[in-house]
Amino acid sequence: MNAKVKKGLKIASDILFWIFFVLAILFTVIAFSSKSSSKGYPKFGNTALFTIESDSMNVEGGFKKNDLIITHVLSEDEKDQLKVGDVITFVLPGTSGESSDQGIFNTHRIVEEPVKNADGHLISVKTKGDANSTMDDYKVLAGNIEARWDGGKIGALGGVISFLRQPYGFWPCIIVPLCGFLGYEIFVLVTTIQKTKNKDKRLISKADEELIKQQAIEEFLKKQQAEAENKKEEK
Repeated sequence: MNAKVKKGLKIASDILFWIFFVLAILFTVIAFSSKSSSKGYPKFGNTALFTIESDSMNVEGGFKKNDLIITHVLSEDEKDQLKVGDVITFVLPGTSGESSDQGIFNTHRIVEEPVKNADGHLISVKTKGDANSTMDDYKVLAGNIEARWDGGKIGALGGVISFLRQPYGFWPCIIVPLCGFLGYEIFVLVTTIQKTKNKDKRLISKADEELIKQQAIEEFLKKQQAEAENKKEEK
């Protein structure tokens, strides 16, 4: 393998390593931020990410199971501005009591005029999945509404993140390969340092090594002969 090929393979391996490293960090942050969040989903400022669990919105322009949707977390004032046609993410009634913490999330479209009180504050809405033939058989209370979907999504990434949140997915798919890549990079670094230290040292061929041995033997024999002659003269 010539030097150009080796250099090309080294560059390719470095690029793959850093791509994998960045993706591993990204997936790890997303997967575990949902566990650490009191709401049970990853949230970054006013942006929240949700994994779709069904095909109830699987129509043209919608999303399907295992997609990752990017939503805008709604303030109380923004909830009051919701209207027919908005797609919202909410906690299914009965999955978390009166609080939205750690509930089961669903994302459907508002299909009837929102119910508001005399002060104009939202009370509840009726929703429906675009791929469903009937409306949902419940009202979504304002307190259970989390976010509004404005069209952002990444296909199938939600399923990947859900898988990586599990120990059987995270360790073999992230930790083990990452350790392997890091080990390889450390090996390359140590090898490079060793080569740098030895680059000015003279490399001895086998022929040179045999010549050095022969010269050493000859020097030893000469020394022995000189010592023997000195002893004869002393006598």
